[in-house]
Amino acid sequence: DDVLWYAYRPFSAKMGRFYGISLQKKSLGYQEIDLRNRTIAEGQGMLIDHYKQLEEGEYRLKVAFENEVIDQIDFIVVGDSATESIDYEKDETEA
Repeated sequence: DDVLWYAYRPFSAKMGRFYGISLQKKSLGYQEIDLRNRTIAEGQGMLIDHYKQLEEGEYRLKVAFENEVIDQIDFIVVGDSATESIDYEKDETEA
């Protein structure tokens, strides 16, 4: 199974309170494809969750608290064949 795990530690974690997690996929702008509420994992101090079977493409994950976005990250999901062309040893600043 193709599973993407994430862990996010809020600056000031609020135990027992819900955080909104929005997953968006880029397609003529970013379109929301999943919205869920999560609480801080007990004993961990962070949000921990996963997504399964994401299609290749560009994504944005947003974290909100009390209806206000507090953080976001953009990432790319690539297929197995794409990893063959990525040089993990090369610094991106080298050109």
